[in-house]
Amino acid sequence: MRSIFAATCLSLAMASTVFAAEPAKVATTEEATKLIQDKGYICLTCHQVDTKVLGPSYKEVAAKYKGADEATIARLMKEIKEGKATDLVWGQVPMPPNPTVTDEDASTLVHWILSLAADAPAAPATGEKK
Repeated sequence: MRSIFAATCLSLAMASTVFAAEPAKVATTEEATKLIQDKGYICLTCHQVDTKVLGPSYKEVAAKYKGADEATIARLMKEIKEGKATDLVWGQVPMPPNPTVTDEDASTLVHWILSLAADAPAAPATGEKK
């Protein structure tokens, strides 16, 4: 009986911690740009917030992945770190790997990019699944 009581108390304590936690703060464009520049990441060589350069603009990415689930967020973080081969959606230029990007920074960047969806026009239908 004590073990059931202890397990119940532990579960309630853990649940209250989860519900009390505040959502993570999303970086501003200024903070994200500063992070990229301060760490020497090469993101801005191919991407800009509003303008397609070699790669899509961050707002295009945000529109495409608007409402992304955790699995998609994890995949985007992996693509930042490991790169991505060419595809017909974004063009013929592959995204190079960025092995110096930390997991924390990749998460910050993905969440910032996705936050731009509120300012982005709707993505054109491509037939590709997210």
